[in-house]
Amino acid sequence: MTDLRFCLRSLRSTPGFTATAMLTLVLGMGATTAMFSIVYAVLFRPLPYRDAGRLVNIMGEQQGGVSRRLYEALQGSSGALEQVALYYRNTGWSRVIAGGRVDPEQVQAGFVSAEMFSVLGVAPVVGRGFDAAEVRRGEAVAVLSQGMWMRRFGGSAQVVGQSLELDGRPFTIIGVMPGTFAFPGRDTEVWAPISTHRAWMERPSMDDVHTHGFYLRWNLVGRLRAGATVAMAQQELAVVDARLMEQDRNWNMGLGVKVLPVSIEVGERVRLSLWLLFAAVGLVLLIACANVANLLLARGVARKKEIAVRLALGATEGRIVRQILTESVVLVSLAGCVAVLVAGWMIRLLVEWGPADVPRLDEARVDWVVLLFAVAAAMVTALLFGAGPAWHAARNDPQEGLRRGGGRNTSSGETRTSGVLIVAEFALAIVLALPAGLLLRSLWMAHAVDLGYQPDRLVALRVQYPRSGLQDRLEERLRAIAGVESVGGIRSLFELEAPPRNSLRAVEGEGAEMEANRPLTWTTVSGEYFRAMGIAVVAGRVFSDTDGKGAALAAVIDESMARRYWPGRNPIGRRFKGQDRRGANDDWITVIGVVRDVRRQGVEREPTPHVFLWHRQEEATADWVIRGSVAPEALLRAVREAVRETEPGMVIRTLAPMETLLAGQLAERRFQTWLLTAFAALALGLAAVGIFGVMSHAVVRRTQEIGIRMALGADRRRVVGMILRRGLGLAVAGLVIGFMLSLAVTRMLGSLLFGVSATDPVTLVGAALVLVLVAGVATFVPGWRAAGLDPMMALRRE
Repeated sequence: MTDLRFCLRSLRSTPGFTATAMLTLVLGMGATTAMFSIVYAVLFRPLPYRDAGRLVNIMGEQQGGVSRRLYEALQGSSGALEQVALYYRNTGWSRVIAGGRVDPEQVQAGFVSAEMFSVLGVAPVVGRGFDAAEVRRGEAVAVLSQGMWMRRFGGSAQVVGQSLELDGRPFTIIGVMPGTFAFPGRDTEVWAPISTHRAWMERPSMDDVHTHGFYLRWNLVGRLRAGATVAMAQQELAVVDARLMEQDRNWNMGLGVKVLPVSIEVGERVRLSLWLLFAAVGLVLLIACANVANLLLARGVARKKEIAVRLALGATEGRIVRQILTESVVLVSLAGCVAVLVAGWMIRLLVEWGPADVPRLDEARVDWVVLLFAVAAAMVTALLFGAGPAWHAARNDPQEGLRRGGGRNTSSGETRTSGVLIVAEFALAIVLALPAGLLLRSLWMAHAVDLGYQPDRLVALRVQYPRSGLQDRLEERLRAIAGVESVGGIRSLFELEAPPRNSLRAVEGEGAEMEANRPLTWTTVSGEYFRAMGIAVVAGRVFSDTDGKGAALAAVIDESMARRYWPGRNPIGRRFKGQDRRGANDDWITVIGVVRDVRRQGVEREPTPHVFLWHRQEEATADWVIRGSVAPEALLRAVREAVRETEPGMVIRTLAPMETLLAGQLAERRFQTWLLTAFAALALGLAAVGIFGVMSHAVVRRTQEIGIRMALGADRRRVVGMILRRGLGLAVAGLVIGFMLSLAVTRMLGSLLFGVSATDPVTLVGAALVLVLVAGVATFVPGWRAAGLDPMMALRRE
């Protein structure tokens, strides 16, 4: 308690030191704690299911899905699996229109077997789940998500028994799930018996129209028995798979079955960026520790006489070390309490600002795990910045301290330690600055990329038709909107998944394609799609009303398609056949036009060859692009009204300016770039504060020396140059070490970069110049103040 009281009095007597050290630690510890909560929530937080470690996914080895026969074969099994449940895995065929003609919306449905909720160990918060009898009978009952319950029913406890229309069929609501429940996907809003899905009654029949893979649409989730392992379940499933193969050689096409622990799928790019950001805040914390250690060293110089007196009166070195470490612990404890509050604010900001497609980001919060991390980080921080100054203080020579006093004399060891800390700060700052610079350059390159179309003054619309025959009516109504210049449709505006491999069956005059599994995108357009998008026509023409059902099949291709199949030749009039096994594209298709390549697979992906077909010879288009003569925001309300007037039951899935959708594609890159840049700027600011403090302290210590130099004729320029050489020498040494460390870091950034290399010279030179400039300014200010000293006043100081 004596040490604690003395420590509090000491900190109170030096408010400048205390405030500076507290602010530095709060920034470093707050950012580190906030980033840890994000990493923990996305990568490590236990799933909200009972005994989540015992849950496994059972899926096809290659195609992902399995036949429902596997589910039937596992019923009543007494092996490693305690219980299994089945769900429909194809999310595209699980989207339903909820609400009918009254306030319709498209939602993601989960079609599940009766055991699903009990396997996962989660019960509804209102009502009940499905029972086996009603699933077997295919009864139209539904369980809602908490979000849908609140949105459509106002959270009413009387929701059980009410009716909800799904795809035109009335379902009776029997329960509501907790807000944390999100299975099979985070966007699932309603669950229905698997037997109500239209694919449930379809049985495999091998023919030219449907391959067996068409029926591998199901996935299983199981719960391991106590003591069972994933390996044991895998071994048993292999036996069941072999038995089913003996009964029916076609049952799974010999693709095999795999068992994996249930987990949240996090892409490698997201995982790498999270670890990169966490490492970045760790470096910021290290720089903060170095700064506070330098402050403590400077404070130790001022306290030399005090420590010398205590040593002369019989205090041991251990007693001095304990006192200094007590001050460090108290300081970091106070800063840690404030840092937790700052971390909570940072977490809310990061969750709100973060990209929507990062799984479980919204679950980040300050809980007991995060608090435990904060406490551990605080203790480590106290040791990191307190040990060195405490050791230096304890090694003071009492006689020397009493002889020289407690003012401005510093040992060479303390000077070297301060210099080493400054070098380390700048080395760590450059390790952060280079990746931040590379990501900034990548973001700029992504914004500057040639998309192949003009996104300005363009509105994107995606609708869900409740019935057929509405496409032409909607197009006509959209064209009639004031300020609309052109309207066009496409089957899917963007295709952001891996590019499909749908090459050609035959090219006229050349026979079958040699490499039949190359990426090739087929899509359907309508209206004035190419004009509305601003896609230039390179050769030939685009579709017209003459390209109807009775006319020869026509296609518009892009430049990549032309280069692949007709290099150096005119592709207009050439014919080809599609690769569709069902024969839908068995007739010859004639190329009537060539357009520029467009980046429909995403801003950062190279265009794949495209075949554009005409909707009157193929299928309806659900996505629309509307180009106006006014700002897109002015068209949004009119477009929404046009859809409602065309068909009240039509659901708008997307309605936004094209530039907003493109910005969404770069949301993840923008998030990681600006966050890392903020951490790098913080690190650079801390390094600047550190070198400013060290050089200011050096000026105070060398006041008499500076006075003598000026008395002997040294001018202001020489005094400033002397201080600058010392400060810039430390900064440059840090830069050299930091550049060498950065080589290893930047090599790991390959998957996060776009349009630049890990050794981009512009970024390297730019980062070095910024750090040298910051160091120069932070050193020049103390040097200029030193040069303004009155020589006589300086010589009078002890």
